Amino acid sequence: MDRSGFSELGVFSRKCAASIVETQRIFDRDYLDNLKTVLPAAQLLSDVLGVSGALSILPARLVAGHAKWTAQIALRQSRAFSFSLMVKPVNLGFRISHETTEDTESTIRLELEQIPSPVVSVAGAA
Repeated sequence: MDRSGFSELGVFSRKCAASIVETQRIFDRDYLDNLKTVLPAAQLLSDVLGVSGALSILPARLVAGHAKWTAQIALRQSRAFSFSLMVKPVNLGFRISHETTEDTESTIRLELEQIPSPVVSVAGAA
């Protein structure tokens, strides 16, 4: 980032991509922690009720598969110019008026898709 506080688009997109990866790491760490907590009870349920009973208490896994950022700026610039000339005794004159308006809009859209979806090893949770 330079002194003005602005970042180049390439740097920004790399940081966004890294943030979705870090978010997935946090999700996976929490999932494995929750799985370690529930696994003993799930194994008991599996012995008593079968696999379907154990699956009902296993934690859901969150996947950060898609992220989208949008920045939009809209500018409007107006200019007006007028000129008039009047002759008072005869009440005669003319007026020239000119006005322009310019609209500008810029949009930056960044979409990140995580392909393939990450896989978590459950072997370490047992």
